[in-house]
Amino acid sequence: MNDYSGEPSSAAQSWHTKSVKAVLKALITSSEGLSKEEVTSRLTKYGANQLPEAKARGPLLRFLYQFHNVLIYVLIAASAVTAILEHWVDASVIL
Repeated sequence: MNDYSGEPSSAAQSWHTKSVKAVLKALITSSEGLSKEEVTSRLTKYGANQLPEAKARGPLLRFLYQFHNVLIYVLIAASAVTAILEHWVDASVIL
């Protein structure tokens, strides 16, 4: 991961242990904030500070994903086994 200075930084870097002056220097800024030119430059270089939009699933797919669970698969298999044994009431209750 790179910080704003272009030098590699550790993801586990402990910013909270550094002085305010050291953090401002590392991020190449001041306590007044960034200038408009620096904002434009960083937006061009790094892009906007936004998370990508999540893919929306349709209602049918969202419904089907409710059953995507190991326990559900076990219950379906148990229902199939009881149906094979012709225990219809038990199979329907399990299902």
